[in-house]
This record gives sequence, C-alpha cells and structure tokens, in this order.
Amino acid sequence: GLIARAVAWAQEKAVKLGQAALLAYLLIDIAVYAVLGLIVRSAFRAMRGHEPWEDPKEFLVAAAATWAGNNATRPLRLAGAAALAPGVQWA
Repeated sequence: GLIARAVAWAQEKAVKLGQAALLAYLLIDIAVYAVLGLIVRSAFRAMRGHEPWEDPKEFLVAAAATWAGNNATRPLRLAGAAALAPGVQWA
C-alpha cells in the first residue's frame, strides 16, 4: 500500500544518501523520543497523579508506551530523514 511504497522510497533514498540520511534519521528520532516522552509523562501524571518514575513498574509502562509510540512513527521518520538528508549533506 501507500505506507509500504513510502518506506521503500525512503529506504532507497537513504541508501543513496548514506551518512547524511543516517544523521538526519538520528536527529529526527531524538526529537520524536523527546516529544513522546513528554507526552507520556504528562498523560501519566494526569491519570495517576504522580510521576511514572516513582514506581519501577509504572516507569516500565511509561517507557514501553514511549517506545511503542516511537515505533508507530517509523515510516514518517524514514521519509523525513530522506527529505532532510540533502540539507544535512549540504551542511
């Protein structure tokens, strides 16, 4: 489908651009993890009334939610890295 074609396009472009694509992907990945971590923490705090790191089990739940959200955005991150790689390569 559409997502498979987008991922294939992004992977093809990433191979062509090499290190610039990898750097662009890592920059996007760090930003996504940071935003998702804040969203999960805020939601957790609003639902439970305390920070997730106050209990090891709840921290693992929050970490898993952040990881799952990050995995759901992989096609978008790949496409974004392919789009940003020429600019990273230029810089």
